[in-house]
Amino acid sequence: MSQRSMHGAADRTGETTGTLRVFEMIARRPEPRYRAVCTRCSTEQTISQRDIINGTGCRNSGCGKEALREELAETPRKYAQRLQRQETERIDAIAAEFQEKTRKIALLERDQVAKGYDDQFDLMRIDPTCANVSMSAAQADAFNAEQYRLFHAETPDWYASRSNIDTMQEYLSRNGCSSIVSKVMLAAAFRRLDTYGLLDHRPVPEAARQTAAPPNVDVRPAPVQPKRRESEEGYDLRTGERRMFTPYEIDRMSADEYRRVFRVYKSDLVLPNHAAF
Repeated sequence: MSQRSMHGAADRTGETTGTLRVFEMIARRPEPRYRAVCTRCSTEQTISQRDIINGTGCRNSGCGKEALREELAETPRKYAQRLQRQETERIDAIAAEFQEKTRKIALLERDQVAKGYDDQFDLMRIDPTCANVSMSAAQADAFNAEQYRLFHAETPDWYASRSNIDTMQEYLSRNGCSSIVSKVMLAAAFRRLDTYGLLDHRPVPEAARQTAAPPNVDVRPAPVQPKRRESEEGYDLRTGERRMFTPYEIDRMSADEYRRVFRVYKSDLVLPNHAAF
């Protein structure tokens, strides 16, 4: 901005100092003085040229205090919001860490079931009637074959593929199953392996085309809906009382929580050996 000379002193009209907007000069001597208006509180006041040079601000004692009071009044709410946000972030971090640990534990358990000795699964305790039975090899083969037939008939989800049979036989062999295997043990082994996704499921056959279908008739099969998990009854870990657990609650449980809620002991799980197939 151009400044006009005034007997050795520049005219400060139109300048700004702090929140003050300098308007017309109202006196020249003994020192130039100007009318100024605060852009924040709109108070009109008189300032000297020295005030302008020194950057003097508004002299109104109440200037800006209303805004400050509003800001201070808002502070507790903002502080509470910040604390709540920090707590939410902390809880989310703990939940993410817990989920990651649960995932790693599940992977380790799956690998143990798939390749090693399953220390959570005692075949003989599942069906103790087979523990001390003595049979000849021929009698054991006949017994195992009959027990497998019953298991197969009572377990529609069992898919007797070569891969599944090999998986079952290897699992039984690794876990020291005896040569006598009941349908109870076979069913328990099936559930254990299927829980960890180690068995193939029966492929869904394509719908047969209707050769005599009338024109413009859609003969495609309805899409297969995924099987939904149902509510299960277990024991509340806080109260010890029995209650129903929703699919959402079950899906969020760790393997250890699941075993304690539904009281899955080693004695509840057992598997068959190769003689059953």
